[in-house]
Amino acid sequence: MKKEDVIYEPHPVTPERKAELRKQGYRIIDARFKPDDWEEPKSEDQGQKDVAKMTVDELKTLLDERGIEYPSDAKKAYLQELAQ
Repeated sequence: MKKEDVIYEPHPVTPERKAELRKQGYRIIDARFKPDDWEEPKSEDQGQKDVAKMTVDELKTLLDERGIEYPSDAKKAYLQELAQ
């Protein structure tokens, strides 16, 4: 049997949200049972959304951490593309 990751969501969960989470392989448990030390998993979509909200300096820091080179005068849109 495949091990499923657990995600804690406030109930009731909408059918659309439930379908989305199940498609990603999560087993849904009511948020009221969430352990204090639980950390929400990051999905690829979530990472892309985070990049969209980043400043130019934050994007440059992220790219530096990943070892990705970019021109010093690069525009935000170009940096976002590299970061994804």
